[in-house]
Amino acid sequence: MLIDKKEGLSALLSTFLLTILLTLASCEAGDGQKVEGRKEIVLASRLWSTPRERQFIIDSVLGPFEKENGVRVHLQTVDEEELLSATIGEDGEGDAGFDVLISYISMVERWRGTELFLDLEPRQKLWEGRSFMDIRSTVKRYRREEAEGTYFLPLAMDSYLLCVNKKALPYLPKGYDIDDLTWSELGHWLKVIAAARGEGKFGFSAATQSMLIYQLGGIILSYGGGFPDISSPAALDAWEALLSFRDGISPRISDYESMVAPMVEGKEWISLVHNARAGAIYQSNPEQFILSPPPKGPAGRGAIVGMSLVGVRKDAQNIDLAVALVEYMTQPAINLHINLGIGGFVPPIREAFDLLEAQKQPAIEHSMRVLSEGVLDYIPPDFSEWATVKLIVERAFFKILFEDGYVNKEYLGEAQKKIEDFRKKR
Repeated sequence: MLIDKKEGLSALLSTFLLTILLTLASCEAGDGQKVEGRKEIVLASRLWSTPRERQFIIDSVLGPFEKENGVRVHLQTVDEEELLSATIGEDGEGDAGFDVLISYISMVERWRGTELFLDLEPRQKLWEGRSFMDIRSTVKRYRREEAEGTYFLPLAMDSYLLCVNKKALPYLPKGYDIDDLTWSELGHWLKVIAAARGEGKFGFSAATQSMLIYQLGGIILSYGGGFPDISSPAALDAWEALLSFRDGISPRISDYESMVAPMVEGKEWISLVHNARAGAIYQSNPEQFILSPPPKGPAGRGAIVGMSLVGVRKDAQNIDLAVALVEYMTQPAINLHINLGIGGFVPPIREAFDLLEAQKQPAIEHSMRVLSEGVLDYIPPDFSEWATVKLIVERAFFKILFEDGYVNKEYLGEAQKKIEDFRKKR
């Protein structure tokens, strides 16, 4: 039987397209699913959420590893709270389908409780010659028994720095050292600037749900308080110090989610800012800005810091390759490349930090000083509704400094009780 040319061409084309689709289906799995018979790793990360960071990691970090090992690494940027819930499941039998996890420091303790992660201690020869810095060991409340075994390795750290526009230098009181200021000295300097310029020039991120809780927390740690602590005797001393120089604070702080633009544009002259953002400000004009550690108080140089760690699930489909990926990301040169590439985070490996000697990276250098010498704390793992805790602290800050104008102990005590209501019962 003869077939019409159009029908024959149509049938041939349909067969061809079907073959292509079946071939593609055998090579790709939709929605991040793994493909049978193909070496793949799913890397879930709280880091690298912006398009620029994500593309940098895919092209410049994961790409070479994939080529060398003949493996495909699927990068999934995640909300860690949601990932933990999906992994555990309501009935305790959930599964979020990842092999390697980059976790925030306060979440690590909760992941440990799932017993899903591989103890890397038996494979420690892979990390010989690498000196990891783990800030948890410097925090008073960290429970050492939870660190037994090596389930997560440090990958990136961050802190806060003082950033100064050189326009402020003519007003610096004689004898003050920017690299070794106390909070009282900074307050005096800010008041001198405000008196001369007609307004405060000290800015920080005080928009709702921004970084205020961490900046204030560092000051309170400097006076001997805890975190989140706004009502202890030490915290009250910190409030007194803040009140003494409130006129030196910019009237625009409640508008700021980030201090990069206000500092670069010269609206504000001095700021307490996350080290990665401090690096961005400095790099915009290295001749115009100075970076230094945050000021110190009677108890030392306080700072709320962060750290991301990486671990491997013990049921990973390609467990040796998953471990190899962790080994790769913690190689000193690669780790430095990662941390510089995502905006100037601090490499938590001494040997990686040593490679900085050939580069001028003041944001990382000063952050390392804070992390090595400071009075440190981080977001505690035992709070629910952290966003609400942030709101309570923000409200207290504006009420004490700009409404009451004095240390309202009764109000702060009640606010602290509200904070404690969100602490999870152990």
